[in-house]
Amino acid sequence: TIIILEEGNMGKIIYHYCSANTFKLILESKKMFLSNVETMNDIMEGEWYKKVVYSEIVKYVKDSNDVNRVWAEICYNFVSKYICCFSEDGDILSQWRAYADDGRGFAIGFSIDDMEINRGMPWMNVSSDYSIGICNVIYDIDKQINIVKMHLDDIFNKKDALGAVKLSQYATIFKNPAFQEEKEWRIIHTPIITYNENDLFDIKVTGGVSDCNFRITKFGLSSYFVWDFSKLKASPIKEIVIGPQNMTKDYILRFFLSKLEIKNVNIRKSQASYRS
Repeated sequence: TIIILEEGNMGKIIYHYCSANTFKLILESKKMFLSNVETMNDIMEGEWYKKVVYSEIVKYVKDSNDVNRVWAEICYNFVSKYICCFSEDGDILSQWRAYADDGRGFAIGFSIDDMEINRGMPWMNVSSDYSIGICNVIYDIDKQINIVKMHLDDIFNKKDALGAVKLSQYATIFKNPAFQEEKEWRIIHTPIITYNENDLFDIKVTGGVSDCNFRITKFGLSSYFVWDFSKLKASPIKEIVIGPQNMTKDYILRFFLSKLEIKNVNIRKSQASYRS
């Protein structure tokens, strides 16, 4: 596994912004959706990665045939990824507006330590223990370029047969520096999805954290998996932030949490000054 962790993350809390309805569903079910990255809101998802990697391949490799070969290998190793997004900061106005019903929702703070998910990029694997991971998004362009160069060196000078596979993994965590305010972390799930060439309706999933499910989004039909945190050793929920336009009273929220046996949770109100 390729570990992409900044130092000093023990005890870190990461926040999932959501509407009030979704908040209620997550806490009652103790489950979260891992959505197909290809059907999410950001239509440019992955395009920044392609731009950075391809430009570095062109600089690194002199032979155009090698450029095309390596780029084809990387693209061939893109796999279906399912993700759930979090932020290091539980009170960002842009996140409230975009993901929490224009500030009427909540931000749920999860302890990374208590989520019991491997830290780093997952591999496609028949075991769901290894096909799910959690890591921070990389916004620093210099870090991105250094990572690409390191793997290009592995491919061309060290003849690493898995070099292209390893490099393709970063497609989900390289993002444009313009979005660094998000301070994003992601649960990433890479189940093995196989297709029968002789029967296009014969599709099998192995290594999934759940069955593959389907739902309707504003973009159409989408697939997703479910991360179930109901049976973890300790509740990973450590903090709840009430959105700037959310009028929920603290005592009502505490009553709701107590009914769900979710305790020892810090509750705070957003400090963002916002009224739409």
